[in-house]
Amino acid sequence: MASTWMYLEVERMLMKFRVQLRRLDLNLNFQKGKDHADDSLHKYKVFINPNISDVLCTATAEALAMGKFVVCADHPSNEFFNSFPNCLIYKTPEDFVAKVKEALENEPYPLTPEQRYKLSWEAATQRFMEYSDLDQILNK
Repeated sequence: MASTWMYLEVERMLMKFRVQLRRLDLNLNFQKGKDHADDSLHKYKVFINPNISDVLCTATAEALAMGKFVVCADHPSNEFFNSFPNCLIYKTPEDFVAKVKEALENEPYPLTPEQRYKLSWEAATQRFMEYSDLDQILNK
């Protein structure tokens, strides 16, 4: 029941979004989802994630790990990504445009081994254990 409600809610949101796009007369083309390892994604160098409700931000982490620029909102859910030079965080619509231009006009920095490790599942699990205090509970 919950999955049916969620599907209908997503469809409703998409319909509203399409209406807004038509109203703004934007020439945008949305593709179906693809696995991050898909060869067709390697030619792109910018990932835009304007989401301010995603608390896990897996797609943002994957884009950074793939060596892409990421343009995302100044929001607590994106705080972790601040330390990555390819993460361009915006605060206003004008700042968003400037960050997208910056990404399009430059090449992403290569990840250091430390940055690559920070984006690994091993490091994410370690952070989870630390923040949740599970390591202290399990080591009693």
